[in-house]
Amino acid sequence: MPETTRCPECGSLLRVPAQFSAGAEVKCPKCGLQFPLPRPDAAPADSPRPKETEHEGDYSDRPRPAPARREDDEAEGEYAEEGRLPRPGRRARGDAYDEDGDDEPYDRDERRGRVGLAGLSNDYAIDLKEWFRYAKAHWGAVIGPMIGYWFIVQSLSLGAQFVPLAGGCLQALFGPALQAGYTAVALAQLKGRPWTFGDFFAGFRQFGTFFVYTVIAGVYMALAAAPAAAAILVAINTTDGDTRVAAAVLAAPFSMTAFYLWVRIGTFGVPLILDRGCGATEAIKGSWTLTRGHGWGLLGVWSFFLLINLGGLLLLPRQTHFNCLKTQGVVPSTECSSPPASV
Repeated sequence: MPETTRCPECGSLLRVPAQFSAGAEVKCPKCGLQFPLPRPDAAPADSPRPKETEHEGDYSDRPRPAPARREDDEAEGEYAEEGRLPRPGRRARGDAYDEDGDDEPYDRDERRGRVGLAGLSNDYAIDLKEWFRYAKAHWGAVIGPMIGYWFIVQSLSLGAQFVPLAGGCLQALFGPALQAGYTAVALAQLKGRPWTFGDFFAGFRQFGTFFVYTVIAGVYMALAAAPAAAAILVAINTTDGDTRVAAAVLAAPFSMTAFYLWVRIGTFGVPLILDRGCGATEAIKGSWTLTRGHGWGLLGVWSFFLLINLGGLLLLPRQTHFNCLKTQGVVPSTECSSPPASV
């Protein structure tokens, strides 16, 4: 039995395993042709492919058999082309393969992990009716886990307050990644991807990006709100009524400017980091692009949601409501001994 043979169709030199005897049907891994192994007294295995003669016709018109699908075990059970083994299995359309040569198919989007700002468009309409329709279709699947995760976040935040000196730093450090969990699960639900409770902690996979993004956005917000903050301090520390009114009038447009800036750089920043793998500055740039032409509309949407939250706060019992206002700094500390009767 020959140790090597040559495919009569494509001329590839093939290695024949010992278990194959002369006359056995084998298949060329390159062109897919099945042919019997020649006997030892036949032409040498390394003899060149015979040249087509004129009376045999043009071989280019001869239909060739399509390559058969190779199973994973063919790398060992079949012969291989000299110098290499066949790839285990056929690459499916749309599959990608590891760069290290493992040839294992993987999800292109998950392994790539970064799409960036390619293909972004601000061509959309602000339609609260449509948005609430999506919310109605999906809220039942996420509301329970989100409430459970909210309790976890609040417990961690409360525990950080008992850490001397470092409590505020811990909240500033881990808060952005924790808050991103709600968006991570919402994106998975809307895109129809399977998710688990562990996806609420997906923000920690891009922990540094969320922290830097929050710092940069915070600096922008602080610069925009600085005049309003100065005017409010003047109003607090003066007893003159006219000065207070003037300070309030001055603070109002600067506060609105800071809110508008937050809408532009903050509306889509977190989804861009989670869904497209954007960096911190890239997410801010992308959010600014996506909100272009929709800034005032989105400002109205955010104001609407803030009013809903405020309405929920007003529905709390009087003592709880007063304590919440006191915690948020709305009620001055000198008035915190007891809740006013009108609240």
